[in-house]
Amino acid sequence: MKYICPSCERTIYNRRLTNCEFCSTVLPRELLFSESDIERLDKQHQDCLTRKSKINSNSSSSSIDITSSDFGDCGGCD
Repeated sequence: MKYICPSCERTIYNRRLTNCEFCSTVLPRELLFSESDIERLDKQHQDCLTRKSKINSNSSSSSIDITSSDFGDCGGCD
């Protein structure tokens, strides 16, 4: 689903923000992440960083192909 600002009709890239990044209009609640969504995403991101840290600390002692690991949709794990 694509989330669009009802005022300026631009894509909403950060559903944690209460205002549109382009026109500053207050966004309707149904376009934003709920508190439980934010908590889930924060935990998923933290888990991803923890796995990445473990992989990096083990990489000197073994050969791990990190491209084959499934990190899901955590976004920030590059």
